[in-house]
Amino acid sequence: MTTQFWLIVGFIGQGLFSARFVIQWLATEKNRKSVVPLAFWYFSIAGSLTLLAYALFRKDPVFVLGQTFGVFIYLRNLYFIKPEVVKKLIAAISLVVVAILSYLFTSGYVSPEQIKELRSNNTTKDTIWQVIGFVGQIMFSMRFILQWLASEKQKQSVMPVSFWYFSMIGSVTLLSYAIYQKDPVFILGQSFGMIVYLRNLFFIFKSK
Repeated sequence: MTTQFWLIVGFIGQGLFSARFVIQWLATEKNRKSVVPLAFWYFSIAGSLTLLAYALFRKDPVFVLGQTFGVFIYLRNLYFIKPEVVKKLIAAISLVVVAILSYLFTSGYVSPEQIKELRSNNTTKDTIWQVIGFVGQIMFSMRFILQWLASEKQKQSVMPVSFWYFSMIGSVTLLSYAIYQKDPVFILGQSFGMIVYLRNLFFIFKSK
């Protein structure tokens, strides 16, 4: 499979990721307050798995870590809403992840030797930007940890205002990293995301 194929896979994943916020945005505009519909979590899981495959192909540890962590958070939120669905999804997702990893390793796209070579070719500048990328990914992941804790406390899926603050900070940092990596998929995704995060913050402050 060519690089062009994986770019298409990446854009499909980013499309699913963007669609979730379009759905959330429309629901928010309709209700005139920040809300999170059920479809948001389904699109999150589908988009995260697709982008995980793309990130593995790109051998990008920053986005591999982010997408892997995200899947577990999305499943936990979905569990609060549809626990019976999550039990079925876990088995299916496990098979998908195993299939993705098996294909990439057996096809030679990702191998221990290639990863070692990639690390040895890293310059100081690359390392600095990887640190920046990981910081951005930590901030991006923290938003869902805060959201997870808030949901666990209230025993329902909720989205605290801190979620949107961490989304903005993480998105700006990851956008910088994606620009350095010249990755059109993640540049597009982070740029679009910031518009949605700002719109949600607008509704939250407007309702106070």
